[in-house]
Amino acid sequence: MHRKTTDYIKGAAVAAILLAHYVQYYFNRVYAWEEGFALALVSLFFVLSGFGNFFSLARRLDGESSTARVIARFYFDRAVGIYPFFWLAAFFMPFFFHEYGVLHQASFTTAATYLALPYVQPPGIFWFVVAIIQCYLAAPLLYLILVKVRPAAFVRTVFFLVNVTLLITVFVLLLDRAGLAINPLKTVFAFRGAFTYRYFFLSNIALFSLGMAVPPLVREYGGHLKRPAFFYASVLLFLLSAYFTRNPDQLFPFSGWYLTPVLVAAIFCLCLFAVATPPRLPIRGLFSHVGKHIYPVYLFHMLFFALLAAAGIVKDNSFLSFFLMLVLLPVLYSFCLILDKVMKLFSGKLPAPAGKPRPEIIQGLSQ
Repeated sequence: MHRKTTDYIKGAAVAAILLAHYVQYYFNRVYAWEEGFALALVSLFFVLSGFGNFFSLARRLDGESSTARVIARFYFDRAVGIYPFFWLAAFFMPFFFHEYGVLHQASFTTAATYLALPYVQPPGIFWFVVAIIQCYLAAPLLYLILVKVRPAAFVRTVFFLVNVTLLITVFVLLLDRAGLAINPLKTVFAFRGAFTYRYFFLSNIALFSLGMAVPPLVREYGGHLKRPAFFYASVLLFLLSAYFTRNPDQLFPFSGWYLTPVLVAAIFCLCLFAVATPPRLPIRGLFSHVGKHIYPVYLFHMLFFALLAAAGIVKDNSFLSFFLMLVLLPVLYSFCLILDKVMKLFSGKLPAPAGKPRPEIIQGLSQ
């Protein structure tokens, strides 16, 4: 049951992100007020990715004597799942969007960008690739910590570190306002860079960590968390906090930094209560299916828009173009499905043996 719910959330989120990016490039004079919402929706991917990776590591490490070998295989499988899609999208994007032109330049930075090295800040939507790789690199360590400590203590520690980062960030911002900030500190803590997401240093890993804590939390406290009202309240809090953190000075100077911990808590609670409840959700089948293939949809949707624009189907600020884009979306999705299957066949991925025992925590959450 939890898989359908998490797939639904991912599918609904990527659909909203797709529409937000269309608006940003082709309809921005009509719906400019929603700018920044897409970045908040991407936060859901970090939490739900942490959730899924907990199960992946639990299956791999349960009963295995060679932890190092299993972790190396985990990294290899993640690389195979990430890089081919990324390289394909990254190669074609500069042909349509000038801001991606650096991806066709011969330089060390370009090579580092194609490798999605943790310290690189790639152009446009590809920032997500670097950010999620940082999470995958930390995943085995986070899992090993989680199986040793109580999940509630783990979550408290993550929120403590988030708030410490907030204090350091605000301190650096105040120094910068006074003309005293040290440039490296300002780059790391106060501005979006290779290690900064949602105005916070490594907050992508904080969100991912909270997602990894969801399965043990549900297993231990599931009876207390199964409340539809909690889920809908967390959705409302998420929407409000996402709106008020769209830019760093939405309400008052630095308001985005002060309110981002609220957004982090809302995202975590939304995913936690969605898994524990799970709630009744509209158009469940459609979004759940899309949620299984969000990565290629995310990477290729901008190319899809560009091809429609090149064909004269998409024109700026046109409702007819918007409608035609929606009608043709199944073409994009079909392409992503085919590409996903080809990549899996090419990588030689096979389903887990039917007789392989599953850890108790997986059995408890798979009902």
